[in-house]
Amino acid sequence: MGPNTKAALYGAVTPPSSPAPGGGYAKILDVAEGEVGTVEGSARANSYGASVGLSLSTSNYAWCATFVSWVAKQTGASSYRNSYVSGWVKQARAGNYHLSVTTNPQPGDIVAFDWDGGSDFTGGNERTVSGGSSFTTVEGNTSNPDGGSDGVYVKSRSTNSGYDVVFIRVR
Repeated sequence: MGPNTKAALYGAVTPPSSPAPGGGYAKILDVAEGEVGTVEGSARANSYGASVGLSLSTSNYAWCATFVSWVAKQTGASSYRNSYVSGWVKQARAGNYHLSVTTNPQPGDIVAFDWDGGSDFTGGNERTVSGGSSFTTVEGNTSNPDGGSDGVYVKSRSTNSGYDVVFIRVR
């Protein structure tokens, strides 16, 4: 499909600025925050799928890892792309693509959630947050804290809420 057809079907999507040269991890939080308020199923949210080769509406699949892949692509922080959270965790545990697991999360790190606490992240759970048990996230594919459509929103989370978390450092 050409750009005119795509725009007619999905609406106009403003392309992001070029990835930051080297060390794009410093821009991860800025880029993610810039997407806050983007709603599921919108042309903007649907454009995130291009980072992993998907052209589906975000209304039709769990797109949290796709959002992380899109942010990583925009910043140049990592060449890794995957639409599954487990893929991000696996690569971080292996130390691939400038990814690693950390128990001392910093702004710009990625957090992966295992919502049912069933240890779906094979290889153990990294749940420690230094200096406290709560943290703030910018999440894709999450509920709107004010009600309404799912999308990209800022959330306050805890490691003591019945789910497991793995923090991923990009460097």
